[in-house]
Amino acid sequence: MTEPCDAEPRTTAAGAFGPLAGWMLAGCVALVAAGWVPTARAAGREGIAAMLLACALSTAIALLAGWVSVRRAGAAASELATGILAGQALRLGLTLAAVAVVVFGQLAARKPFVLWVGISYLSLLAVESWMLLRVARAACPAVRRTEGQAC
Repeated sequence: MTEPCDAEPRTTAAGAFGPLAGWMLAGCVALVAAGWVPTARAAGREGIAAMLLACALSTAIALLAGWVSVRRAGAAASELATGILAGQALRLGLTLAAVAVVVFGQLAARKPFVLWVGISYLSLLAVESWMLLRVARAACPAVRRTEGQAC
């Protein structure tokens, strides 16, 4: 059985986006730090440039999609869910388009770029999912960790 959401929103889009953006930027920095030496050894300077471009693009796209996802924070649970799905669809579409432009335009070394887009996409997706779950729980206390109930 589900419980109704509170009448008053517990979070706002700006309040939800700040921590989301901070964690995503921290995740990007951690990825670059962890991948610098292995990428330099495997692909040299071209690989490093491709890694930086991939992480920057992936982070920028994730931030845009994150804003789309949380802009309905504090709204009804169904509207929040719709916003999250719209953000994820936008993120996937923009990432595929960016990869196509860079790869077919030969703007960076292909293999390291595609590898790092995949790594950064999945890593930032985990961060974003964790933060969006927190937003959903703040917006609707009936979203329970153990029971998986939604408003």
